[in-house]
Amino acid sequence: MTPTEGTQRRTGEPPKKKGEGLFWLIDPVLKLGEGEFVYTEGCLSIPDEYEEVTRFGHIVVEFTGRDGKRRQLEATNTLLSVCVQHEMDHLQGKLFVDHLSALKRELIRRRLKKHKAQREAERKGEATAL
Repeated sequence: MTPTEGTQRRTGEPPKKKGEGLFWLIDPVLKLGEGEFVYTEGCLSIPDEYEEVTRFGHIVVEFTGRDGKRRQLEATNTLLSVCVQHEMDHLQGKLFVDHLSALKRELIRRRLKKHKAQREAERKGEATAL
């Protein structure tokens, strides 16, 4: 789910139940978030990094469907509840690491920097040791 360019509308496609494909959440608004649910998250924006993130366990999200009708989605302690919150974070410019401690974020930043330097060295034909 990413902000739509050139418009104020926010859209996305988090996964639905297994085998049911994708669905759209347009202009999602978290109406209720309560309890806690811990899940190991990762993100394509931060490759090969995974950490436990604490999010709301029970959520109610109001959104507009592709048909233009306002709807509600409710999820409790499931991958769906995590995905919706994770994707809604992206709409606010946040990543899962923003939910981590400063120390964990710094360790991830250092690993990413080290891997980037290694990839650049490999691209130039230089050998580096991790």
